[in-house]
Amino acid sequence: MDHLSRRQFSINAFSAVCAAVLPRRLVVSAENTSRSGSGKRFDLLFDEGLEFHPGVERKSDGWWVFNRDLEISEQDGSPGVENLTINLAGSHFQKVRDFTVNWRFSKQQDEAVLHLCGSPPIVYDEFINMRGLLRIAIERDSLWCGIVKPKGDQSWEVEENLSITDAEDHTVRVAYRADRDSLEICVDGNARCLLPGSQLFGSGQVWFGLEANGDSAQFRLDELAIESVDQRTQEVRLIDSGISTDAAQTVTPPSAVEEGRLQNLITRRRPGFLIGAAVSLAPLASDRQYRQLASNGMFGSITTENALKAQFVHPLQDVYDWAESEAIVQYFTKHGMQIHGHALVFGEANPQWLRAMAVNTPDRILDVMQDHVATIVGHYKGRISTWDVVNEPLADYDTQPGPRGLRRHLWLRSCGVDYLKTAFETAHQADPKARLFINEFGLEEDRDRWRTMHRLLRFLLDNDVPVHGVGLQAHVYNIGDEVERDRLHGVLDEIEALGLTARVSELDVHGDQGPNVQANQFATVLDACLDHSACEALSFWGITDRYGSTSYLDNGRLRYGDGLPWDENLEPRPAVKAIQKVARARA
Repeated sequence: MDHLSRRQFSINAFSAVCAAVLPRRLVVSAENTSRSGSGKRFDLLFDEGLEFHPGVERKSDGWWVFNRDLEISEQDGSPGVENLTINLAGSHFQKVRDFTVNWRFSKQQDEAVLHLCGSPPIVYDEFINMRGLLRIAIERDSLWCGIVKPKGDQSWEVEENLSITDAEDHTVRVAYRADRDSLEICVDGNARCLLPGSQLFGSGQVWFGLEANGDSAQFRLDELAIESVDQRTQEVRLIDSGISTDAAQTVTPPSAVEEGRLQNLITRRRPGFLIGAAVSLAPLASDRQYRQLASNGMFGSITTENALKAQFVHPLQDVYDWAESEAIVQYFTKHGMQIHGHALVFGEANPQWLRAMAVNTPDRILDVMQDHVATIVGHYKGRISTWDVVNEPLADYDTQPGPRGLRRHLWLRSCGVDYLKTAFETAHQADPKARLFINEFGLEEDRDRWRTMHRLLRFLLDNDVPVHGVGLQAHVYNIGDEVERDRLHGVLDEIEALGLTARVSELDVHGDQGPNVQANQFATVLDACLDHSACEALSFWGITDRYGSTSYLDNGRLRYGDGLPWDENLEPRPAVKAIQKVARARA
């Protein structure tokens, strides 16, 4: 089984022998099974925690896992790495030391996969960061098990690949012993793999994920249970993600929250103006401090950072997977916040099948785009009120522009300039009440780039394209990119003259010149927006640099960016006080 190349890991694989020998047969007790709370054993098939797991669906005969082939593509459109499926918005386990996991499945086609890890992987826009995980992959007659963990500039892997009895039904038991930091994987009652634990579960947590791998892959999930095997008083606690438990609490309206919350301050000064941030599911589910900051009244809206990009929500041509986007939308809707959908048509973040179609059968792309836009907007009709319909249509600075200054990506190459008209018209037909934006970087500080966009907007409006607004991304990545108040106001004046509105959509500011200069830039942009009737909202491109898109991997080690209002420790930078001061000054 050419497992590594198929899943696109960058791995320096080697074999290892476990130093500790564990008992060759494991017995799992069925006592004290419950849905929630604490105890010795939990079976997740009695729990509703699978609702938001990608690729997992409830059928009349039980829970099924289907292929999704999720990936994270490179900026240039080339194939990226696997987007690991973890049950982020459902249940995981805490207070775990020694444990056994039982995984039983049937009616298997192609490969069945189980992931176990001590902390969930985090997607940083275009790469994935993980501390490590156990991956178990089973075909009908073969078992692959291994530890995948970052090290240096690659991932490394301890693996074993063994033959098992040929069947479409299998029972797998995974036993972890903390004192030996060792794992034993048994299939159908026979010991198979011995692996070092590689400190995967030092957090005392166990997160899991399921995957069906292969074009026609699927299997029925008959059991997924965890049990404490410590003979003392140890208990395993089933923890529902804060996405479900926090949302069940009483929601405090933004108008009633205490002084200092940004949306509260701004609502008093300019009713209807929204301040928000881009959010992702993994930190929302796993980091309580992040979750509280995102939903405690600090913001009035959120932007779906990744969950509604094509490679997340439309991973296969005939498959839409709503798991991650639904978890986010339902959570923030219950907290009384507005949702901004990002991004329906984009030259990046597209799945492999779509990129291949653009090369092999480009005449089909326009129909695919119409289905994509209509399906997503229709699914969230009445729940998502504003959309980035087309994201970053203009050519980048270092590329040759196409007609009307457009970026030469798969949509333009396959459909021509008309892709813009079709995208907006399709979105409008799917939800006539939704407000539709074109979203671009550099418009607020590069006059030539804004002139190109202005001409494009005139062209669209002259052709009755239902464009309602412009997203000004306002990324300030380098010294010299700073947004000037007068220039921003000039752009807003011209947007208003076109009969459109604007939103500052992805604001982040580098900290190279120090925290005070950074704070002044955040304050300047907000002040200019609040002063201009054409600007209806401002959103940061993230909340904290702990999960910010300007972070990057350096030889396998995560290096934090420095461009968001809260730092990597979720402490407010001076920018937060500067923004609060601007909001209070609007009285």
